[in-house]
Amino acid sequence: MKLVENDNLNGATITIDDCHFINCRYEKCTVYYSGGDFELTGTTFIHCDITMLGPAKRTFTLLSAIRVNPTGGGAQPDRASIQ
Repeated sequence: MKLVENDNLNGATITIDDCHFINCRYEKCTVYYSGGDFELTGTTFIHCDITMLGPAKRTFTLLSAIRVNPTGGGAQPDRASIQ
């Protein structure tokens, strides 16, 4: 895993797969995520656009479709829709 420390970018394009970000700050960046491992330690994203690709996009689509309850109550299939 690639280590990225103390990065401070504005308006950049970054990919978070297979990286460990430590004490980084990203503002108005385009962030790509494909489902790979990553770690965020003391890292912030401010007004960034996140684009999910490949497996991450499929997972997001599935979770959106079944509207998984973030409080642990499980899926709410009666409200399922694809957005």
